[in-house]
Amino acid sequence: MFFLEPLFWLFFCVLAFWGAGAVVLAVVCKESSHLNSGLFMPYAIGTGLFILYTFFLLVAGLFLQFTVYIFLLFGLGAAITRWRKHRPAFTLWDGMLLVLLVLFFIPSFILVFKPEHLADALSYHLPYARLWATEHHLLVNEYLRYPLNALNYDLLFAVGFLLEGELLARMFHSMAVVAIVVGLYEWGQRFKQPVTGLIAGLIFLSNEIVLYLMVSAYIDLGLAMFVFATAYPLLIASREKDNTHWLVSGFMLGIAVGSKYLGLLFLPLFGLWVGLIYGAKRSFQFISLAVLIGSPWYLRNIWVAGNPVHPFLQDWFGYWLWTPDDISRQKSDLLVRHGVDRNFFNLLKLPFQLLRQSLEINSPVSTVMGLGVIFLPCFLLIKQYRILAALVIFNLCFWFFTSQILRYVLPMFPFISMLLAVAFKQLLTWLQLFITWFKQKSIIAICFLVLFLWMAGDAFETMRKIFKYNKIAHDENSWQQLLQQNEDYQLVNEANQNRAQGTLKLGFMYANYFANHPIMGDWFGVVNMAQIARAIKTDEKLVQVMKQQNADHLLIDFSISLFKRFDAVVNNSPKFQLLFENSKGRLYQLSDR
Repeated sequence: MFFLEPLFWLFFCVLAFWGAGAVVLAVVCKESSHLNSGLFMPYAIGTGLFILYTFFLLVAGLFLQFTVYIFLLFGLGAAITRWRKHRPAFTLWDGMLLVLLVLFFIPSFILVFKPEHLADALSYHLPYARLWATEHHLLVNEYLRYPLNALNYDLLFAVGFLLEGELLARMFHSMAVVAIVVGLYEWGQRFKQPVTGLIAGLIFLSNEIVLYLMVSAYIDLGLAMFVFATAYPLLIASREKDNTHWLVSGFMLGIAVGSKYLGLLFLPLFGLWVGLIYGAKRSFQFISLAVLIGSPWYLRNIWVAGNPVHPFLQDWFGYWLWTPDDISRQKSDLLVRHGVDRNFFNLLKLPFQLLRQSLEINSPVSTVMGLGVIFLPCFLLIKQYRILAALVIFNLCFWFFTSQILRYVLPMFPFISMLLAVAFKQLLTWLQLFITWFKQKSIIAICFLVLFLWMAGDAFETMRKIFKYNKIAHDENSWQQLLQQNEDYQLVNEANQNRAQGTLKLGFMYANYFANHPIMGDWFGVVNMAQIARAIKTDEKLVQVMKQQNADHLLIDFSISLFKRFDAVVNNSPKFQLLFENSKGRLYQLSDR
């Protein structure tokens, strides 16, 4: 049951999303044979509809299991009806590719069955999702890193907690990868080049950062799926004239805009693309639709803080929670600290920096993707791919001269994969003798068998190591054992067990999710850890600050020298009692609690 329950709910939700999206596309795009079929676009549309539905349930305080079931049952009924009337074509070739995809996907996907360990997921994505699922309302937690933001994909995580728990929440992010790969393959089919679609999907999956992030509660791959779904109808529009493609594209762009502030960057870019296809009037309508669909989070931000993009642009809209110093350090963290010097010479060396991990330590891109960036300007010379190439090049340049955080450019990965797949397919086309030889069914069967055996062996060996070294949980007991290996969890769990009223933490940036009580402390915002550690010199003053925050427990992180030195203030104080310690730090409680 540990494995089966979240997988059952995932299948149920995916089928419902696809069904709901198929119904809408059948009405809106009834004349478009390419959009009104397949798996990718109906799933993307259905996911967007469900996100909007969930948002308004939370605003109304009606985020309950039975209200979620209403949408899911409607989607399930629509999926069954749609499947009976318009069953998607499924060939032997599709089946063979599906087998290879599963072999490629499963060894990485199975790591979802280990506890979450990545920073942002533990800091605010999962805590917010669990809070909403528990309280059934769209609340603001002022102690989380971004108390206000655009959080569309986090709503799926909240649904995961409402229906099953952490596993289902994180599986929704994994599904974004599956959807993108399916979309890439279907794009190849629409253009009568299924091999190109397959190659694009494999190039996308070959990037370690994709496989690394897909099992965690991040939203970057979800944003990539929505951006790809925005471009997909426009790509089809270049081959199939239909006045409804821009509607679908505008809806998906609105969902992307509501998923992350970064989505705002795509408003003018896709608006220009629509203008080149349909004209200026349609471009204005397209942008208006996207703004309307993406506006709920920004309107909520205005309602709470008077700032649609809090915590940014507070010089314009006024300050709330964050100080000017917080904003300055946040900008430095996002725009200066990561990557290499932002100059034209380093931009020219970008492909090689990607390969040697200059821009991301643990999650590099694949060799094919890194070296393929060199050839992107060549596509500006090909009319059919000029707009797509320009979109990618602009985003890469914008990203390079701003954040250089690799996951922020993930929305471009599907497009880069497409362009490189086109180039590779063209190379195969030039080798006519090879193509003629490869089309023989016996040769295809042999190649598939060799590839299947190689991928099956690699998948088996990877999974053998995962199980041998107990890297995943197979039941609740093993899940707890894995959690106990996390020293942040050990300390916070001791506070949980001690029925902490509130915990002030100095350090432990990734501990928020582990607490079942209010936990506070960050480099920015209402409880600034660095300011506390530098300003407080006596235990009396520390007790006063903690009581102002309604905290009766204190966590001190020894891995940060500033906080380790601060431990001297409380270590020998009669006002504090040491509860627990490990190599990461110490947990204290107020003696008079």
